Amino acid sequence: HPVYVRIEEAFQEAADEFGFEAIYGGTADVQFDKMIEAIEIGIAEGVDGIVLDGSGASALEPVLTKAKEKGIAIGTYFIDVPDTSLRCSAVMTNSEAIGYAAAEALHQQLGGADLKLGFISGSLDAVDEMMQRDGAQKYMDEHPGCEIVTTVVDKWDSIQSEEAFHNLLAGYPEVNAVFGTNGVQAQAFSKALADLGHDAESMPTITMDDVDENIAALKEGRLFGLMAQDFYAMGYLNGKYVYQTIMGEDDVPATSLRPGYLITMDNVDTYLEDWLAGE
Repeated sequence: HPVYVRIEEAFQEAADEFGFEAIYGGTADVQFDKMIEAIEIGIAEGVDGIVLDGSGASALEPVLTKAKEKGIAIGTYFIDVPDTSLRCSAVMTNSEAIGYAAAEALHQQLGGADLKLGFISGSLDAVDEMMQRDGAQKYMDEHPGCEIVTTVVDKWDSIQSEEAFHNLLAGYPEVNAVFGTNGVQAQAFSKALADLGHDAESMPTITMDDVDENIAALKEGRLFGLMAQDFYAMGYLNGKYVYQTIMGEDDVPATSLRPGYLITMDNVDTYLEDWLAGE
């Protein structure tokens, strides 16, 4: 997946800068048995550190405990582990802030009408996506008349994403904006909007991640926006912080929450420069 490619490239940059060997394992998507197997291999081979996607971290906790007991430094991205004592660093998107910002942008796009939000998530058990929902709910609480009308699930599948969008608008005609919480939705949402005769004005919709195919979907003019995440930081900073921990440094940031960035048609060609200039 292009997201993991970006994270790996940034991790490799840290390896080149700090002089450690980067070894890649795991799977192309989140399969816990394969992730556990990869961590077990790392333990057996005597690695000094492990950086991993924390999605479903509760399933990984026993093997991470084993790694910690072997003195292996652990860093996580996307989602933190429930037992934070197991890791030395966590570099993650500030998911609650993304949900709040998305709700705010959609409300503004409606031009003063109360926001009646349809929320489409990969899973109700996805910690980061539910944090996005919490952020959106916080915005609603601050703006009487605005509400999350319903939450539906697409299981991170593009076909189900398109079906979920159709079913959402058919079942809840009061919905006047949509927020999707994961990066597989952009093309599916754009197609559903086209099928239903909607665009960024009539049904403003935001979903996640600035990978090439999602940027292309945004440029079709149906989506209102994408929320970009700092994948570079997830790879580079985790590499840096895990290395510093291995080297015995004691001032390594335990948690780094990275801001997101809203991409729309107005800034799609300049957002990277704008984002970097704002840091």
